[in-house]
Amino acid sequence: MAIHPLGILDWENGEADRRTIRANIEELRRLGPDLWVGYSYAWLGSLHARAQDGNSAAEALRIFADCFCLKNSFHANGDQSHTGKSRFTYRPFTLEGNFAFAAGIQEMLLQSHAGQMRVFPAIPTSWQAVSFSTLRAEGAFLVSATMAKGAVVTLRIRAEEGGLARIANPFGTRQWDESGIEKERVRREGTLLLIQMERGTEVLLTAHEAE
Repeated sequence: MAIHPLGILDWENGEADRRTIRANIEELRRLGPDLWVGYSYAWLGSLHARAQDGNSAAEALRIFADCFCLKNSFHANGDQSHTGKSRFTYRPFTLEGNFAFAAGIQEMLLQSHAGQMRVFPAIPTSWQAVSFSTLRAEGAFLVSATMAKGAVVTLRIRAEEGGLARIANPFGTRQWDESGIEKERVRREGTLLLIQMERGTEVLLTAHEAE
């Protein structure tokens, strides 16, 4: 819980926290999943996402979906595939597993718990074309983003309440065009993009192609 959902140990805090997070995940691997159930894998997906490990996050969520869900998508708690993902093979329906899976997907696509928004913080390397629409970030911001060929090409933010939007720069060294807001309201500060937004306004940033 200190890693997810509470964020007491956080990847963004630096190497000391990262070392502890890696050690915790390794301890889970060492102990093994004998007494796990489906939502254990869904939770593991969020843990990996907080560690910005998209490949492992996607694998944990794939196991949840393939091995612990029925054909109607209901989470059945036990390993329905009988492939050793758990000693439990029973099938009581528990709704929180599906919610945890959905939370894991969102953690892969957008994180905002560390005082800044980060788009696509933990997606697997195979996801070269990805998009999401109007996911909610802390601060009452609705965020949408599109990635093509492994690079972020659009970022859209709507401010429900207004304020300073702090975003980990998803464009790298590429420049962008902005629409919906005055150019001077968008500035680069180190690794962040800072956008001063009024309530109800929306900004669209579109990256230039890499030279």
